Amino acid sequence: MHYYNVFGHYAFYAKRTVMISVFSLFCGALNIILNYQFIPEYGYIAAAYTTLFCFALLALLHYLNSRFILKLNVIRLRPLLPKVAIFYGFLLIYLCLTHLGFTDWTLFGFKVITFIAFALSLFNEETGHFYRHKFLKRD
Repeated sequence: MHYYNVFGHYAFYAKRTVMISVFSLFCGALNIILNYQFIPEYGYIAAAYTTLFCFALLALLHYLNSRFILKLNVIRLRPLLPKVAIFYGFLLIYLCLTHLGFTDWTLFGFKVITFIAFALSLFNEETGHFYRHKFLKRD
C-alpha cells in the first residue's frame, strides 16, 4: 500500500518536495469524497477499496513526477504492468461476484484460484530461471 514511498523518495532526494504535498492533498481529498459517496451504500468495505484506489493513484502520480517532471532515473513500471493488471482484474471479478451474491465457498475457491494465478505470474521464465540457478545449483 505504501508504494508511493518508493517514488516519493526520488523527489526528496532531488529536494523538490512541493509536488509531494500537492499529490498527497489531492489523493487525500479524493479519498474523502469517494468515502462520502460510497460508504453509505456499501459500508466499510467501500472505505478499504477507495483507500486502495487512492494509494495506487498516489504511487502513480509520484512515479510520473519522478520520471517525467523531475527526469530522474527511476524504477521502470513496464515489467510490473502485466502483474498489476492481473491483480486488479481478479479484484474486479471478485467484487462483481460478491455483489452478485455468490456463496462463501464459491468466493473462497475464487480466492484460491486468484492466489495461484498471481503466484504463477510472479514466476515467469526470467524469475524462474534466476531462482532455479540461485537455489538449485549443483556442486
